[in-house]
Amino acid sequence: MNYDFIFELEKKEYDPVYCQTDEFLNSVLHPDFFEIIPSGIKYAREDVIDLLVNKMPPRKTTFSVPKIEQLAGDIVLITYDMKVEIENEPPKYTYRASIWRQVGEQWLHYYHQATIRTQAT
Repeated sequence: MNYDFIFELEKKEYDPVYCQTDEFLNSVLHPDFFEIIPSGIKYAREDVIDLLVNKMPPRKTTFSVPKIEQLAGDIVLITYDMKVEIENEPPKYTYRASIWRQVGEQWLHYYHQATIRTQAT
């Protein structure tokens, strides 16, 4: 099965048109979603929604081609590189991993982790 549509949903989480509304985020984040940010701090679903909706500065994001693997019938792992550019700051490069779970007919983002890289690869 082709899971590219899941990565398209994930990219929308970084798009201000979508990520600055809690309606979209509530529709794609699993109720038990959590994220480990680069500093190692664990953020709960509510923390991530608050950060994206209320505190994220304008930015440009560039994504590598993802690697998408089905781990089980209802679980997909997506890994990719991302470059984030915020005005007046040096670009940040991260390696990202996400787990998505199918709940009924809908795919929901269950887990995310970002690791900072010192440069693009």
